[in-house]
Amino acid sequence: MRLALQLVGLLLASQPLRAQDSLPPVVHDGLEQMLAGHSDSAFLGWTAAFNAEQRQSMMDAVPVFDRTCVKVVGYDVLKIVSLSPHLRRAYFLIRCQSQPLYLSFVLYQGAGPWAVTTINWQSDPDQLLPPSLFGAQRPRP
Repeated sequence: MRLALQLVGLLLASQPLRAQDSLPPVVHDGLEQMLAGHSDSAFLGWTAAFNAEQRQSMMDAVPVFDRTCVKVVGYDVLKIVSLSPHLRRAYFLIRCQSQPLYLSFVLYQGAGPWAVTTINWQSDPDQLLPPSLFGAQRPRP
């Protein structure tokens, strides 16, 4: 009986680990490039699956990201949500020298490796982070 209870406890303790899926290499590599001071390379890698217009639009925003952040000093994984075996949403806190920035990705795995299909970043967490997952920083009336 004691062994059965220990096994149940072990299974329950491992649940949160399964809910938070691993970080696909395309995202991890870009975050590491940002830490090395190469946010342009990070966004270039993340936009590999974008069409030319979408990619150019995102690359045009990189200088704004750099001015807002000043310098990336770290990042925290806030949440990775599996919507299906081939679709995930990932939320990050980018720890900048000047202020926190919030970054999200929609990730899709088709016939090949995981690819980023959408990128969003904001300085206001209420504009990016889903209230259903995190609650609102400033509840709206």
